[in-house]
Amino acid sequence: VVGHYTQVVWYSSYRVGCGIAYCPNQENLKYYYVCQYCPAGNNVSKKNTPYKEGTPCASCPGDCDDGLCTNTCQYEDLLSNCDSLKKTAGCGHELLKEKCKATCLCEGKIY
Repeated sequence: VVGHYTQVVWYSSYRVGCGIAYCPNQENLKYYYVCQYCPAGNNVSKKNTPYKEGTPCASCPGDCDDGLCTNTCQYEDLLSNCDSLKKTAGCGHELLKEKCKATCLCEGKIY
């Protein structure tokens, strides 16, 4: 249940689509809810910090709307450990160029 909460409040998941299905033949659970979040949250290395504490829009003063940062990145990371890979190998490494574009190209943006 905690994983569902952290995904809902995850700071970088800014595209969300949800659906509901009615299942009349079920006895107890008549409704089935599904949501897709993009970019996906619940990054294991950041699981305890789904968002930053502090003043709203402190990290994006020029890109703020109603207390939420709007400076999204057009790229995504395809690996969950891109931050640590960047520290050890650097963004010049071929693996990071291909699989960690957000980490390497979107510093200061939401990804």
